[in-house]
Amino acid sequence: MELVKKGVVCDRDASVNVTMTPPYFFRLRRFKKNVLFSMFEFDALPNEWIQYLNKADLLIVPCSQNKKVFSSVSNTPVEICPGGVDAELFPYRRREKTKPFTFLFVGAYNNRKGTWHIAKAWELWNQRYPELAIESQLIMKMTSPTEEPILRQLTPNAYIDLRVLPLTEHDGERLNLPTLAAVYDFANCFLFPTMGEGWGLPLCEAMSSGLPSIYTPFGGTEDTANAGYAYPVEYEMKTVYLCNPLSEQQYKVNAPSPLIESIVDRMHKIYVDYEAALDKAELAAYVMRSSFRWDQAADRFIEIISQYYPEAC
Repeated sequence: MELVKKGVVCDRDASVNVTMTPPYFFRLRRFKKNVLFSMFEFDALPNEWIQYLNKADLLIVPCSQNKKVFSSVSNTPVEICPGGVDAELFPYRRREKTKPFTFLFVGAYNNRKGTWHIAKAWELWNQRYPELAIESQLIMKMTSPTEEPILRQLTPNAYIDLRVLPLTEHDGERLNLPTLAAVYDFANCFLFPTMGEGWGLPLCEAMSSGLPSIYTPFGGTEDTANAGYAYPVEYEMKTVYLCNPLSEQQYKVNAPSPLIESIVDRMHKIYVDYEAALDKAELAAYVMRSSFRWDQAADRFIEIISQYYPEAC
């Protein structure tokens, strides 16, 4: 949308073809300069994917870690174009400490998104701080109903929200549903202990909303957050095996596995000194509004294309 506002048009006769896709879906357009805009969440790309990077004339990725990973296996130039957050849809609000104190996760149900780590952290939270646990709750905002029974076994006293929520208040009124921003607004603390992010949009949305946030400092989140205005967790690198969509084989990568005790320590720190957490969250919201807006992302994208292909601009 921001690109359209800035006059960028989709023209089949344009000299530059930009494809936003995982590398293995990348296809060349003949007689054009082919740009691949992609990302990856872990430390090394599968060998089978490298051929697609080498076919591109230019690679664009959303974070510094991705540039390092892509550059290590391909001679194709790599540029960084961060994503953004809509500060109007996710406005800052300094909230109050409420009872129950609400911990919130927003994302898909899978191990990379940290749902297992959150479930185990919530279990430890209840065991270690029973007097706080009775005054707190966990909301996990997901859209994977097939996995819900499994997750409920891990987190019996958590609320699993599987509704597809609208972004605007107009659509919320029309559908009689709260907006996603309202869910962030309701919470007291955001949990995002993932095992790798190419960008990490939910974290940006939470910080834009003024929500004290716990996150894994790896990949895209290293560019958007730091200990000055959020709460990074400690992690250890673990070998994990992923299914290769191009074959039946599995491939090995190293991923950050957040330490459960570290997650709970950050939860406790935010809970007991909530005013300090809100001060940090206010700074985080300022950083999001000043440095990670979608119009700035659009400007950076146009800058990159202009640098490499001035005839297209």
